[in-house]
Amino acid sequence: MEAINTEALRLLGASFASSTWGTYSKGVEQFIQFRHHAGLPPLWPAPCGHIAAFIAHLSLEGLAPSTIGTYTAAAAYVHKINGWPDPTDSFIVRKMREGCRRQGRRCDTRRPITAELLEKICNILRAITSSDLEAALFCAAFSLAFFVFFRVGELTTASKSAGHDRTLNFHDVWFESNDHSVLVVRLRFSKTDQRGDSVELRFHRDHHSPTCPVNMVSSYLLLRPHLSGPFFVHVDGTPLTTYQFSQMLRKSLVALGLPPQGFSPHSFRIGAATSAALNGTPVPQIQLLGRWKSQAVNLYIRPDKVLPPSHTGLPQL
Repeated sequence: MEAINTEALRLLGASFASSTWGTYSKGVEQFIQFRHHAGLPPLWPAPCGHIAAFIAHLSLEGLAPSTIGTYTAAAAYVHKINGWPDPTDSFIVRKMREGCRRQGRRCDTRRPITAELLEKICNILRAITSSDLEAALFCAAFSLAFFVFFRVGELTTASKSAGHDRTLNFHDVWFESNDHSVLVVRLRFSKTDQRGDSVELRFHRDHHSPTCPVNMVSSYLLLRPHLSGPFFVHVDGTPLTTYQFSQMLRKSLVALGLPPQGFSPHSFRIGAATSAALNGTPVPQIQLLGRWKSQAVNLYIRPDKVLPPSHTGLPQL
């Protein structure tokens, strides 16, 4: 009987490509994380209303209809494999998914976060966070997101328990000089570098910049717990999650009196590209700095959505 059970599990595992398993796992993690932060009870089987709220959340985050469909399918799979009723097959969920498909990918209207706005966000963080460590953590995370052109998934984990092999780790950040005036950030993986060829970026301390990443990271490291693993961690050692990053950005914008709907974690990357272009940096150089492998870089340069040009320091490759 043991051999039969083993073979059944093997066949079940072979029913999906490894990439599909990975995507489904991420979708389930996102659903669990969403319910936790939305204050919804972790009920299984999940109520139809939880799935509907999750779909609405993903839509507001600007995810493509195909991604929303995949994450919903992941939730459906969990229910089917456990023999539970499938809440994604309800009328309301089916209609919401149909609405996602009909509208297609929404026009990306996200605004850039410039150096000026980054400064305001960091200033307000000190008033809305629960401790000096939390303020320093988010200031450093937001500063690196801007100056390193980070994708949020390269800085944060999907959940507190998710793997962090491809997230910025403690050993990926160090100071090259004794006086801590040169910060080195190593990117081991990125969306366009799945083999882990890695690249190192160097930043020189700028005493005149209130958002200098060297200063921000230095302040954070003075308070950070002495732990290996993810670079950005809370006082209890748990990693900074994508949801926490997004929610603190939203909270900061609201505190500043700005509409959070116009921004997302990707606004830092958009702001970095836009600011660089406004400062006269050639597009090929911006493409290199942001690690774009195609002309998609042009979609991130949005001078029509920003106020006066930002004057930012760019890293040295």
